Amino acid sequence: MGKKSRVKTQKSGTGAMSVVSPKEMMNLISELLQKCSSAAPSPGKEWEEYVQIRTLVEKIRKKQKGISVMFEGSREDYFSELMTWAKESGASCEGFEVANFGDEGYGLRATRDIKAEELFLWIPRKMLMTVESAKNSVLGPLYSQDRILQAMGNVTLALHLLCERASPSSHWLPYVKSLPLDYDTPLYYEEEEVRHLLGTQAVQDVLSQYKNTARQYAYFYKVVQRLYAMKAEVLARAGIPASSIFALHCNEPPISAQLLAFLRVFCMTEEELKDYLLGERAINKIFTLGNSEFPVSWENEIKLWTFLETRAALLLKTYKTTSEDDLSALEKPDLTLHSRVAIQLRLAEKQILERASASGRAKRLHFQKQLEEGAPLPRYEESDIALLENADAKLPIILRKLEEVEEGQEISLNEALAQVEQHGQGDGGEETPLLLNGGKAVYGTDTSPALDARPTVEANGDTCPAQAVIKEEATQEKVSKAGTSLDPLKSSNAPRGQTEVADLSADRTEDGSKENSE
Repeated sequence: MGKKSRVKTQKSGTGAMSVVSPKEMMNLISELLQKCSSAAPSPGKEWEEYVQIRTLVEKIRKKQKGISVMFEGSREDYFSELMTWAKESGASCEGFEVANFGDEGYGLRATRDIKAEELFLWIPRKMLMTVESAKNSVLGPLYSQDRILQAMGNVTLALHLLCERASPSSHWLPYVKSLPLDYDTPLYYEEEEVRHLLGTQAVQDVLSQYKNTARQYAYFYKVVQRLYAMKAEVLARAGIPASSIFALHCNEPPISAQLLAFLRVFCMTEEELKDYLLGERAINKIFTLGNSEFPVSWENEIKLWTFLETRAALLLKTYKTTSEDDLSALEKPDLTLHSRVAIQLRLAEKQILERASASGRAKRLHFQKQLEEGAPLPRYEESDIALLENADAKLPIILRKLEEVEEGQEISLNEALAQVEQHGQGDGGEETPLLLNGGKAVYGTDTSPALDARPTVEANGDTCPAQAVIKEEATQEKVSKAGTSLDPLKSSNAPRGQTEVADLSADRTEDGSKENSE
């Protein structure tokens, strides 16, 4: 299980964090990628190259200091949580215990005699982090379009681990919290410690591993940033911020037009993004992003509904009771008012997620059938404008700005964007969130989606028509139902049947990538 980490843990966001511009960081990343992708150095120059690469890595780590996802306390504090999770998940937990074996680190120690060939330890597949689970996670869209991820399972699993580490509601969080922060392999050696290996048969492998790891980090950093920029631009043209809060409804369909547009962009491949930015009639395609009649592609629809189905199902697994358990509990006559209210809220959350997951599955199967049958993809035409529900309200902000320009007067895209930005500024220059469907869109710096089901409850204990809330981001994906970074549910003036949810922020993608480089 690895030795005890020597790295002092800190609460996420509490470390000293230097301000660094994206351009400065990208320059360092580009320099690192170029250095790691160059031809092998001449004999005798390998150490010099290693020192140069390590210097660049240390510069990047220094600039990213304090923004990694960290957990309070030591890993030992989470062993009991790990064993509870394992037991609840169906793993065997009898006959052994977690113990410290000194220099060998932590491991399992038998608490009874174990016979030869006796089966005493088993782990359900649902507990395993595999390439298959990565494909079905928020990493799925990137995996489907990146050949390196498809060819290198170890890199896929590393990114999968980073995504789950950043998700407060991750199914694997008890396992992730119990992992050491560093290991005793040469990849974690200090420069002076590596120097002791000079002249040995192992040194070439050590230097090569460090170079390859740094190259992979730099490559995926640039991939993620490029996709993020493209998705953010498509969203901006559609008048949707890159970080927002949307309502997940109980009725069908469970998502609004704005959320549909967001998820379509969220699941776009790089080629689809280029088509919506630079392709023929791109502005018309932007116009139809929120309309269910005009899919981006059958594959895109399958991805977005699979995402909704999977994330809702995973969130349901985080509850310690089922809906049936809650219904049975509500039938108890001796239940206190407070307990009844709490169980009703918990049940309402589950019902929202159950409906969303079922709807996602039905939609996924429908679009899979369309794809298999080779059904033609509906295309938007100017004459189809009547098909757009509430067309005036659905007009992207930028399109509305362009319409306001008098005939014969030209306006550039940059000017339109500037007007949108100005629209988002209140008195005194403070940022005012744009309104989407009567609700405030919360801006943030996240790079992934988060889903939260939170119905409102009347003071008398009766449950309002409940809604869930999805917070989405434009790139790599994580989903969260609750966590330490989520403020408690607050009393608000939200309309009946809708809940105001605090912004759930997470480290940017480069933070997770930084962990990989470490």
